[in-house]
Amino acid sequence: MFDNGEKVENTRLLRNRLDELAELQQARSRCTKGSRQYQRLNVQIAKLHRSIANQRKDELHKLSTDMVTQCELLATEALDVDRMVERPEPIPELDAKGVKTGNFLPNGAAEKATLNRENLSAGYGFLLQLFSY
Repeated sequence: MFDNGEKVENTRLLRNRLDELAELQQARSRCTKGSRQYQRLNVQIAKLHRSIANQRKDELHKLSTDMVTQCELLATEALDVDRMVERPEPIPELDAKGVKTGNFLPNGAAEKATLNRENLSAGYGFLLQLFSY
């Protein structure tokens, strides 16, 4: 967010291509591991990931260039991206006496995984690296 209230929206490049990625991965899961079709699908999946990464890098390069040319001073939070995307600790289920039963309670790991994917897709760490140089 800028001083004038302008916000930079996340284009969510990965989220927009998740359906395409899921189709390729499902098709690969139906193949025999190591077969020719399996290898072709691996190449297609890698190409899709590379395309998304290149688009993200291009957008972040353009954004960082614009911000550096427009602003005299850039201040960011001290983001620890590695800590932001850690998975949540499992919550053990306890019986009435406080003894662990061996089962685990819901800890929101599925929601956290979605949030982690969005945080990594936004490229906070890479943008900070671009600012530094």
